[in-house]
Amino acid sequence: IALAASPAANCGLASFSAPKLTHQLSMIGPDGATHSIVAKGSGQTLIFLHGFPLDHRMWLEQLEYFSQRYQVICPELRGFGQSSVEESFSLAQLADDVEVIRSKVAESEKVFCVDFRWVATSPSSIGPATAGNLLG
Repeated sequence: IALAASPAANCGLASFSAPKLTHQLSMIGPDGATHSIVAKGSGQTLIFLHGFPLDHRMWLEQLEYFSQRYQVICPELRGFGQSSVEESFSLAQLADDVEVIRSKVAESEKVFCVDFRWVATSPSSIGPATAGNLLG
C-alpha cells in the first residue's frame, strides 16, 4: 500500500495496523522533503535507522522478525533510497525528520530506536525535544 501525504494535509497519513502486511509510505515533511518509509507490524514501535550510504534494506531481516511482536518502522533518511534531498543537511535535520515520521506513523508515543551509530545516539547533538521523544 503506498500512501502520499500532501503539504496541505499537514503531513497526515491514513492509519494502518495489519501485522502481516508491509506498508511502503511516502510523506512530505514540513520543509518539503519527501520521506520514504517501510512499516510492518503492530504494537510498541521500533524505529530502525540505516547507516551511510545504505537504505531501509539493511534492516529487512529485522523487519520480518520484530514485526511479529512490534510495529517496525524503517525510514529512508533524507537523500537515501526513495527519500529526497534538495540541499545539504545536518544530523540535526535527520533527527528532526525521524521525529516527524515518529509523530505521524508510530502507534506508540515513546519508541525504541535502533541505529547505525550516527543519528540518534547523542542527545546533545539533536536537541532536547527530539531527544526526549526518540530516546526517552
